[in-house]
Formats: sequence, C-alpha cells, structure tokens
Amino acid sequence: MVFKASTTVFLLLSLNLVLFTLVSAQPPPAPPPPPSCPIANLTVCLFQPNNPECCRILAGLGLNVRICLCSVLRNLSIAGINIGSLLPLSILNAIVNVTLRNCAIQVLPGSC
Repeated sequence: MVFKASTTVFLLLSLNLVLFTLVSAQPPPAPPPPPSCPIANLTVCLFQPNNPECCRILAGLGLNVRICLCSVLRNLSIAGINIGSLLPLSILNAIVNVTLRNCAIQVLPGSC
C-alpha cells in the first residue's frame, strides 16, 4: 500500500514540475524604451536608413541609440501581429548594425 501511495505522489509531483516548467518557459517581454526615444521617428528610420534626418535623430540619442533601435524592432507590429518578437536576435542585431553603419554612428558593440 505504501508503494502505491508513494508512486502516485511521485507521478503527481513530476507532472506538476513539468507543467510549471512549460508555463514559466515563456520569453521575457521586451523592456520598454527609454523615455527619450522618439519611437515613431525611429520606426521610419529603420526603413529609410540613408535619410539624413534619421541620421541626425539617431546621432542625438547618444548612448541610448542601440537600446532605442532594439526596442523599436522588438515592438514592431504590422496589422496587429508583433513581428519583432518573431525575428531571431541575429536578424534584429543585423538591422541595428546596418542602420548605425549607414549613419556612420559608432557605439559600443552590443546585442538586442
């Protein structure tokens, strides 16, 4: 009888552990951009990286430029679908790096 009860407890605890692991395995939400990020302007700049106005805006962000661009990309949605969360980090980093390189902005290397 003790064997049957301990087996049942073991199975229930194992199932509980598996279910809690699956629930908590969700990726963390993207951090909000700093208050100084001009979100609307940066969204346009990501699609027009050679625009001199965009380069001026990006240069004015200083050290926050990579954080702002990453935040805009992670929260990018088209027709209500969050595209940014579907893209791998390597693609997000490549877009940020190309945008910064086109504007000749030197910042510390980093990742989205």
